[in-house]
Amino acid sequence: FIYAIPPAIPFFTNKFENFYDEDNKLIKYIDGISVYDGGFIYKGNVYDTIYYDENYSEIEYSHTILIKSDSLGKIQWKKFLTNDLNKLIQTPDSCFLGISSIWTDRYIFCISKYDINGELIWEKSYFNQGNDHPRNIYLTEDGGFILIGVSEYYQKYRTPVLKIDKDGNAIWYKLFGGVGGNVLNAGDGDFLLVLKDTKNTD
Repeated sequence: FIYAIPPAIPFFTNKFENFYDEDNKLIKYIDGISVYDGGFIYKGNVYDTIYYDENYSEIEYSHTILIKSDSLGKIQWKKFLTNDLNKLIQTPDSCFLGISSIWTDRYIFCISKYDINGELIWEKSYFNQGNDHPRNIYLTEDGGFILIGVSEYYQKYRTPVLKIDKDGNAIWYKLFGGVGGNVLNAGDGDFLLVLKDTKNTD
């Protein structure tokens, strides 16, 4: 089901087609990252259907599967998670982070750190002012990370930005007008945040 991508092609620019695993579970939107041992860690969405009333009405829900392979695409392990990870990033200590949103009384950012065997090291959530959904995460020069997303705040869409240290502790959280966004290192620990202005922002 998994095919190795030649080293000349950056893995993170490629996505796999949908497939069913050996348990006949449909897995969609498969992408991933290369890791320090030469292998890959893939993230996919697993879709299940459940019946929730006497009329056998169906609802489909998804959660994340993590798959670790060697450099030739041979599966070494896989793990099913209860949350949906949006993105993965390799950490300098050979682990990786996954970003997601979880529901409390609103959607909030959640960041999970896993070791190379897929074991959870820590998981932290971050309260906010709106409904936050993560889009991307970047490594910063100080060894920490910047997480950007999209937030619905008083019926306006804005860009929440969260800065954390290497252990996941929040340093600051800010809301910016505009949506989308990209983070560029500007040197000396500074960074540039590029946003697109829209009529839904102020």
